[in-house]
Amino acid sequence: MEKPFLAREETFRMIGRTTNIQDANQLSEQYEMQGFTTKIIKKKQGEIALYEVWASKKPDSLII
Repeated sequence: MEKPFLAREETFRMIGRTTNIQDANQLSEQYEMQGFTTKIIKKKQGEIALYEVWASKKPDSLII
């Protein structure tokens, strides 16, 4: 029986942090145009909202 090919999992890395959601969306769009998957995470610190932008690209190689 052959072993199945296993794809590596996506690894997200933080690419930016801002207090402005519009800046976070703009940064996210820039990375998505380059082929990355992005997500924005909202974190509250007291009364201040921080938006972290995370990006990941699916690996092109497969592990045997």
